[in-house]
Amino acid sequence: MLGSMYNVQLATKAILLSSSNKIRKRILSGNDTAMVHAYYHWQHKRDQLAQLYTTPSTTKEYLAQVDSVKSTINRIEKELNIAAEDVEKDKGGKLVQWRDLQSVLKSNEAAIEIIRLKYYDRYERDSIVYAALILTAETKTAPQLVVLPNGKLLEGRALRFYKNAVSVQLQDTTSWKTYWQPIEPIIKNKTRLYLSLDGVYNSINLNTLRNPDGKFIVDEKNITLLANTKDLLAIKGRKKILSSSSSASLVGFPTYFLGKEKIKTMGNKRDVDMSEFSDIDRSGIAELPGTREEIEKVNSILKLNRWQVKTLTSEAATETSVKELWHPQLVHIATHGYFTSESNNSSETDPMLRAGLLFTGAANFLQDKVSASNDNGILTAYEAANLNLDNTDLVVLSACETGKGEVQNGEGVYGLQRAFQTAGAQAIIMSLWKVDDTATQELMTAFYQNWMSGSTKAEAFRQAQLQLKTKYAHPYYWGAFVMMGN
Repeated sequence: MLGSMYNVQLATKAILLSSSNKIRKRILSGNDTAMVHAYYHWQHKRDQLAQLYTTPSTTKEYLAQVDSVKSTINRIEKELNIAAEDVEKDKGGKLVQWRDLQSVLKSNEAAIEIIRLKYYDRYERDSIVYAALILTAETKTAPQLVVLPNGKLLEGRALRFYKNAVSVQLQDTTSWKTYWQPIEPIIKNKTRLYLSLDGVYNSINLNTLRNPDGKFIVDEKNITLLANTKDLLAIKGRKKILSSSSSASLVGFPTYFLGKEKIKTMGNKRDVDMSEFSDIDRSGIAELPGTREEIEKVNSILKLNRWQVKTLTSEAATETSVKELWHPQLVHIATHGYFTSESNNSSETDPMLRAGLLFTGAANFLQDKVSASNDNGILTAYEAANLNLDNTDLVVLSACETGKGEVQNGEGVYGLQRAFQTAGAQAIIMSLWKVDDTATQELMTAFYQNWMSGSTKAEAFRQAQLQLKTKYAHPYYWGAFVMMGN
């Protein structure tokens, strides 16, 4: 039964993400021009809906327009799904089994599926249970099971304690006991872990958990986070291709507030009287000087290693410039990020509309509802999912709370993380809490130096965290960021 349980996870976990990525690749790699045209029409309609959501209204005309665009999106989406399945069935049709996964594991490695389960007792009282299915090279008859029965504790009081300990920089060994101690005995001799998270485990950085001996998990383990542990087969089978023309797009240090004259010169197409808008920024969006230094240092490191680098800062760091990115190998974005857990606007029930990144002119829109172009300077996760990032090795979201979102059971986090995965990024570096500007700049610089020195992305990221930890002892500074994928 445990073997079947693991096989079910391999077949179904993150199935919506996997399915949408497969369909997109089938359409764009095929020869059916009508399907490709329909796909881009669908993207255009999604952009149109996102634009409508930026200026919500309760008028009948607005609501009718929203309903019409939604209806068109749903119709095209259904047609694309059916057509894509008709074009090409999954080759072989064989589902991945846990034995397939075990065959690629080395003696120092383990694959772990974290599963959130609803439990109902005989009195029909519901509770939450977490389970960890653990697979190693030595596994014989079935994966090992660890049950953490107090799911409501993990998602409630324990999570609040972890977050408070981080924010006020307390020493915390309790969270290690709560979230990791039951799992530790089975993988104590494993140094390389491949984890697929679920539920509350998406809200904590396992690397920051500290055992009673004073050691953090990052000191002893190299963790790779995956949407589904079956992705390990693709990682192990992927061959490193050396490219003489690696490309990177660096976007950061936007000019959040533009004066009226600058808005005019940047091509505002709206027929409005600019005299009614203020030249004084009262939005409260602070500049991030560390992001400018970060972009400059990353640019220098990459160019030294013969990368082709496109850098967009200050007024050039626009939402439009991000939307125009076309499959660069690396995307690095350094700015403000956000996720709002609730919204007073009924049109923003979709969590993908409640997460985003701020770019040039965002303060003008938030303050006066005026924008320098057709875009408002706020790239929502809903819009980011339409980016053209197929074959992009890495997206670095160097901003606050870019890893936060709405956790949906078995599917992961709906927010910026989900958006850039849907857009095609192979790996994403993102943050779980508000980050320190200076420490983030130092972490990113160390990461790129390590990566360009020959380490894998995962190794370079862990090394950077360990390096920063020698300067800033508390996880608040070095543990905000996590990497998803490899």
